[in-house]
Amino acid sequence: LPDHVAVELEFLSYLCGKEIAAAQEGKDRARITEAQRRFIERHLALWFPPFARMVAEKTDTLYKEVVRFADAFLRLDLGDLRNRPEHTRLAPPTLKKENALLATP
Repeated sequence: LPDHVAVELEFLSYLCGKEIAAAQEGKDRARITEAQRRFIERHLALWFPPFARMVAEKTDTLYKEVVRFADAFLRLDLGDLRNRPEHTRLAPPTLKKENALLATP
């Protein structure tokens, strides 16, 4: 079970959650994004594309579209992770007063 697609995607989800938490706390997230990049390159990128093609060829069910989406997302995410500055900090979003929709009673 350690190499099951759900387990590997769940671990990637865990790393994404850690990155969001670091960003919300104003912490450096470079180590986390590096871990994401390495995990995709060393694990998912090696076997997921052929797996996705095989599933897409063998079925016409919802899984066909799910694996196509996941494959495209992983490629996009890996490209993003490879192109980030080494020490990126993501500040939590702020709402500017002029952009806020104010409800009146």
